[in-house]
Amino acid sequence: NDGRMEGHALRDEVFAALSIKSDEEISSKIYRPTLSRSELAELSKCVLNLAHEDAAAASISESAISELAKLVRTTATKTSDGNRIIAFSGGLLEHNPVFRNRLASRLSDFDICHPATTALEGAVAIARRIG
Repeated sequence: NDGRMEGHALRDEVFAALSIKSDEEISSKIYRPTLSRSELAELSKCVLNLAHEDAAAASISESAISELAKLVRTTATKTSDGNRIIAFSGGLLEHNPVFRNRLASRLSDFDICHPATTALEGAVAIARRIG
């Protein structure tokens, strides 16, 4: 903590999720190559759970939603045949209705549907078409 951020709610939640006790430990924990997907998921839960009461968490959440919406729009522009149908997939979008709904409101000009298959099945289908 460089002192610019007030409050400790987000820091305390992140420390608990990563089982760390000091600011010095966070860099090695976050940037180490062995951080598991479940540990990363716990960090996102910490941020999203506190976004309604912690300014830093709200800023991180808002930035993630904004960047994801930009990514969808950019991808749609580059790959679209005019079809504006997208499916939300992945743990965060499937299990966090607040995040999903906020992203959906940014993409109101798209038709959002439920995935017809899993991501793996979709990847295999694409690979078969390519190869």
